[in-house]
Amino acid sequence: MRKLSEATKRVRNTHRNRPSPPAVLGTPRLSKPIPAPSDFSPALPEKWQRHMHMLVATGHAGFPDLLAFVEMIRVAHLCDVAYAAAVEEGPTTVGTDGAHKSGAAWRSYLNASSLYGRWLTRFGLDPKARTVVKQLPGPPGELHVVGDDDD
Repeated sequence: MRKLSEATKRVRNTHRNRPSPPAVLGTPRLSKPIPAPSDFSPALPEKWQRHMHMLVATGHAGFPDLLAFVEMIRVAHLCDVAYAAAVEEGPTTVGTDGAHKSGAAWRSYLNASSLYGRWLTRFGLDPKARTVVKQLPGPPGELHVVGDDDD
């Protein structure tokens, strides 16, 4: 395949370079766990600590990601609450016409579980996402591995 001339590229409006991906060098990853916010409900700090340790271990998030991380923790709690309600109610309920239909608690659990899974993927905390989400650089002066080329 032959290359187009600069004049042809300008006519076709393809002469500009593609935008480069955003740099991650200015966003160091979290290097140690951060305590849960003080305004959390009593059930959330335990989830915060569990997820925070995973996030620090994987090196996929920095300080700008904490707002989204708070939302992921809320969704994790919602998933637990919806699961408990779904187990209590059962997967089906009897409708007004006597027919069986999926229960509201079960549908809520499925939605919350799906949303929680998407949050885990965004933060690189599920097996497939760990291979796709890039690891952020460590704080200045700290040794860190950005890619594992030994495999």
